[in-house]
Amino acid sequence: MVHLVNSDQDLQVRSRTERNIYETASGRLLMAYMTEKERSSLIQSIGYLTPDIWAGANTADGIIAQMDKIRADALCNTRSKSHIIGLAVPMRRQQQVVASLSVFLPEIRFSQDRQQQIEFELRFTAEKISRRLSE
Repeated sequence: MVHLVNSDQDLQVRSRTERNIYETASGRLLMAYMTEKERSSLIQSIGYLTPDIWAGANTADGIIAQMDKIRADALCNTRSKSHIIGLAVPMRRQQQVVASLSVFLPEIRFSQDRQQQIEFELRFTAEKISRRLSE
């Protein structure tokens, strides 16, 4: 299920709710936490992507490297050609990733200080939700 909250800012991101899994921070993050069997089946079903969608992830080895990085960071970020930044972090029930928490914003609002603040808040909120899910 997707829960979407729109900003009240004049400059904001309006994104389709249905997109290619490779294009979104949430899609990439959730894919990274799939089992190898699930991920292979998904890739077999939807195919590999072109390098312009996700640089470095258009081969089997490339996707594995990208998935390893996402899991190591417990964070996925994307930057689209249309200057939209996406960030996603995992939410867990017990130790299993069951969802992601993400935010999209115009690149112009993504300064280094703002990036750190957004990442902190996303991780903090995802941890709170994860604790509730695990009760």
